[in-house]
Amino acid sequence: MDQRRIALLVAYDGSQYSGWQIQDRQRTVQGEIEEALHQLHKCPTRITGSGRTDTGVHALGQVAHFDTTSSIPVHKYTDALNSLLSPAVRVKKAAEPYTGFHARYDAIEREYEYRILPGTRLSPFDMGFAYGLDYIPDMKQLNRIASVLNGCHDFTTFSAAGDKCESKIRNIASAHFYMRKNMILFVIRGNAFLWRMVRSLVGTILEDERGGGRDYFMMRLNGRDRSMAGATAVPGGLYLRRVWYGKDIF
Repeated sequence: MDQRRIALLVAYDGSQYSGWQIQDRQRTVQGEIEEALHQLHKCPTRITGSGRTDTGVHALGQVAHFDTTSSIPVHKYTDALNSLLSPAVRVKKAAEPYTGFHARYDAIEREYEYRILPGTRLSPFDMGFAYGLDYIPDMKQLNRIASVLNGCHDFTTFSAAGDKCESKIRNIASAHFYMRKNMILFVIRGNAFLWRMVRSLVGTILEDERGGGRDYFMMRLNGRDRSMAGATAVPGGLYLRRVWYGKDIF
């Protein structure tokens, strides 16, 4: 059979993994899916994700692809893989995308969600899945600060020391906070993100909501200096929510 390219839509609980990308002697999401594919195909099968997520970071809509000469019908992959995967990783959909599709290089925009539980101590069931605040922040102030992010900026201030990207310029289509029941969600959408950038933004915005405000946050951004960033928010509150492509895949 000719080689086919299969795309997967994947959700996972990142608290049980050392991130998406395969690492020696570490449990990773990519490694677990590749092991399941190995069992199905009876040969090694490499997958490529739309991007990496760090240790403890979750996904609601990660996209990945792999190539295979297997005759397994595409609609069978969802149940077949889920029967082999840990319950912490679920394949939501499988599809044969357009010719030449690449999960990473064809991605136009990515959207992340950060979950904050204000005014409460986290319960055991929220630990690792949200960021707990012992106060209730001003939503209007949070969004005044977040509005600074819209557009094209150099995000050097909010990059991690180990980030290897040569350019720190990213284009942000939208960034805002809103309430969903008792939870605050920060949703940010852009063409790409630096390593730990979203968590750094959340931590700094929360600091400036109580202190310097919008102008001080803008000064930090324009300073292009990592030492000017605030504390980095915990990984458990972060979710890769959705990835956009030029054509509908699923």
